[in-house]
Amino acid sequence: MIFYYSGTGNTRWVAQQMGRLTGDKVVAMTDYMNHPELHTIIPTESVGICFPVYGWDAPAIAYDFMQSLQTELEFSPPYLYYICTMGDDIGLTGQRLQQAATSLGWCFSAGFSLQMPNTYVCLPGFNVDSTEVRDAKLARVPHALQGIAENIMERHTGIFQLIPGRFAWLKTNVIGGYFRKRLMSDRKFEVSTACTGCGKCETVCPVGNILMQRGRPTWQGHCTMCLACYHHCPHHALHWGSETRKKGQYLLTMHIKDND
Repeated sequence: MIFYYSGTGNTRWVAQQMGRLTGDKVVAMTDYMNHPELHTIIPTESVGICFPVYGWDAPAIAYDFMQSLQTELEFSPPYLYYICTMGDDIGLTGQRLQQAATSLGWCFSAGFSLQMPNTYVCLPGFNVDSTEVRDAKLARVPHALQGIAENIMERHTGIFQLIPGRFAWLKTNVIGGYFRKRLMSDRKFEVSTACTGCGKCETVCPVGNILMQRGRPTWQGHCTMCLACYHHCPHHALHWGSETRKKGQYLLTMHIKDND
C-alpha cells in the first residue's frame, strides 16, 4: 500500500503513478489517520510513504502518520520505503526519517528523492520555477519513476537514491529548524479584495485547516504550510504576508498532461 501527503499535487501524482506501476493501493495519509479501519494492510504487503520535503525535512504530518500506522499495525512492514519530492535537495531528511522509524521499531528498506517543480514562495529568493526549469524537471520524472518502481517490486534493500545537496546539516538543522519553529504558521495569511468567496481554499486544504466565514477563508491554527490554498486560488487572492504578492502559482494539473 502507498500512502501520500500532498498540497499542490506533485506528491499525489507521484504516488498515483507508483500505484499504477506497482499495482499497489494508494491512500492519502489523512484518510488513513481518520479511518484506519477502512484500509487493512496485510503482513506480507509493502508499505510506501510519499511526502514533499518542507524546510529540508519531512512534514510533521508524515511523522504523525508513521506513529499512527505503528499504533494500528500488529507487525512491522516487511518492506518499508519512502519517496520524497523536492524542488532542489532534501538535506538530512533521509537520516531524520530513519531515526523516526528506528524509534518505532522499524527500518526503511529503501528511500528515494524525486525532483519536482518548486512550490515554496514564502521567503525572499524562493519562487515557482521558470517554465523551462519546470518542464525539464517534469520530463525526467517518468523515467525516474520507472526505475523506482522496479526497485520496489523486486524489493531491493539498502537502496537510498537521495539528493542531500550541499550544506545538508546546516539546511536541515539550522535553516530548517528555524522554518519549523517560526515559519510553520498560518498567522501571516491574508485575503485580498480579489477574493470572491468561492471556497476553493477550504476544499483543497488537505488537513481541514480553512473554514469559510462570512464569505472569507479563516485559518484554524494547524497549518502544514503546504500552500495548497495559495496555489489553488483562482484569483491569486491569498497571500502569506507581503512576500507572496508578486510570486507565481503552480499546480501540477496545469502541466502534467504532456508528461503523463
